Amino acid sequence: MQPTYAAALAAFVASLDGGTAPTPSLEDGLKAQAIAEAAVLSLRSGRMEPIKY
Repeated sequence: MQPTYAAALAAFVASLDGGTAPTPSLEDGLKAQAIAEAAVLSLRSGRMEPIKY
């Protein structure tokens, strides 16, 4: 297992054990996905694309 992945997994498990919300949150992940999708559209269209959260 890669050290970075192991650290992320350990932090996630610790948040579950401690009853706290994991970070980054699901909302953070969804925003990152929206940014990535806008970037792909921008590459294809050659224009700036809006980011739709």
